[in-house]
Amino acid sequence: MDYTNRLEALKDSLDKAKLNKVKYEERLNILLNDRENIIKEIKALGIEPENLEAEIKNLENKIASEITKAEELLKDNE
Repeated sequence: MDYTNRLEALKDSLDKAKLNKVKYEERLNILLNDRENIIKEIKALGIEPENLEAEIKNLENKIASEITKAEELLKDNE
């Protein structure tokens, strides 16, 4: 392979890398925007994002408790 071909291959690779960079920057901006919207939605529900995991656990516990109560009520009616 002569230098011209090697340089052309390098140029093609660089062009592809530039296109990929632009594409991934656009994707990053979309994801950051989505993240910001999700954070706003969480806050609109009255939950701070850093407390989200604890809130989910709390809700799971409440659901389990309510299901247990419903099962007990149904048992009593049998």
